[in-house]
Amino acid sequence: MDKNSVLMLLDGKISNEQKFMLNDKLDNISEEKLKNLPLIPLKSPILAVVLGFFFGWLGVDRFYQGSFGLGILKLALFIIGCITTFIFIGVFVLWALGIYVLIDLYFVYKAVQNDNYQKISQMI
Repeated sequence: MDKNSVLMLLDGKISNEQKFMLNDKLDNISEEKLKNLPLIPLKSPILAVVLGFFFGWLGVDRFYQGSFGLGILKLALFIIGCITTFIFIGVFVLWALGIYVLIDLYFVYKAVQNDNYQKISQMI
């Protein structure tokens, strides 16, 4: 397997800037390491965004990405918002959570790409 094939397999899993940096590193690694790169378990940034869009209010996207603290924060905000809705405070909490979920779609996408790049860099 050559360097270009590996880079094509990583399309969408890491950003273009990271792919450019990885291109230089791939010139200096052994053939055995190059063959093992496609075996690294990488997560899909697109799946993270889809999970965030449909289940972001439960923190599923952050649990998938591996940020358990932020996943628990989103889940806790949702629970607190639901419990306090009857005194009208929860409406504001849920509204703020909705905005946070929409903004977090971008950050979760980038975080998954960065995590994938870190896994690849450690393997090299």
